Amino acid sequence: MADPHLIYLPVARALQQTSLLRERLLPRPGTALVKEGDRVEPVDTVARTFMPMAPFVVNIAQLFQVPSLRAHSLLLKKVGDTFAKDEVLARKKNLVGRSLVCRAPSTGRLLAEHRGEVLLELAPTQFDLPANVKGMVTNASRFGVVILSNGALVQGVWGNGKESYGVLKLLSDVREQPLTADLVDVSALGTIVVSGGPIDAEGLRQTETQQVRGLIAGSMSAALRERAVALPFPIMLSEGFGTAAMAGPAFDLFKLYNGREAGLRAVVKTRWGAQRPELFVPLTTREGASGEPVPQFATLQKQALVRVCAGEHFGAVGRVASDQPQTRVFPNGVRARAVELALSGGDHAWVPTTNLEAIA
Repeated sequence: MADPHLIYLPVARALQQTSLLRERLLPRPGTALVKEGDRVEPVDTVARTFMPMAPFVVNIAQLFQVPSLRAHSLLLKKVGDTFAKDEVLARKKNLVGRSLVCRAPSTGRLLAEHRGEVLLELAPTQFDLPANVKGMVTNASRFGVVILSNGALVQGVWGNGKESYGVLKLLSDVREQPLTADLVDVSALGTIVVSGGPIDAEGLRQTETQQVRGLIAGSMSAALRERAVALPFPIMLSEGFGTAAMAGPAFDLFKLYNGREAGLRAVVKTRWGAQRPELFVPLTTREGASGEPVPQFATLQKQALVRVCAGEHFGAVGRVASDQPQTRVFPNGVRARAVELALSGGDHAWVPTTNLEAIA
């Protein structure tokens, strides 16, 4: 039970050793292809379902530029007939003897025909769900699976909703180094590239050109958001939008596991099971991976490692130096409970507790 006299901070995980339970859920009920106790690799298909397609209307009369009454005579299929992908549904010969054809976009059935238009029922498409993480299946059902894995975990603030798996490639040992085009060369092909600084517009374009599997950076201009969402690979920002460099604890982990295989899940949920984007590096027990999970919230106490998420010192990392929070009035007129931080650069600053998150 929570103690009303304590202050609880959300936890941003940057852990060298932890355990991870991850649900891999299908978009609709289907079939699990693994069972409890099975070991899976990131590329393994763990569940499968079939996604129904919306009915498809083809205007034969408009396509062949004929009267609607004549369009019926051009059909090669009757209502109720099935067809395969690319099978000819209708044909018309032009004045020079060449045939104009209408082909089926997918396997399906002809549902109806009226005034030169046909309604097609397309067959469901197969959807395969990959594990995207290395570990052991602890639960399997028609809705998906739950996988337990041990390893290192780094969480971010924003993601573009994609996920992938690949080898980590640190582009620079300098934490504040922006992601520029000259850093992303042909060696980045098929890797998850990591840059501690903000993303440059040309650098973002170069990652697409080099066909990376994922991108992790400290921050990014909000003007690049739409382009980032449209890209086919996952993108995770550790600090959010702006020009902040990646927090030291997270960057140190990327340096430690540079060249290792990792799963990047840049999915964000803000309510009803809120979830941060994350990168997970699976480790073996021999490498020291621990099975201890980390709580979502931590109490504010002296010497706790925290990160500033807003305000004048946004992006700074430090340790709590004061014994108890104090109510202070800041230069902008805001009156708030605050704690003194010993920042990593050696300075001290008073920061409102609402602007802090713990780093596990």
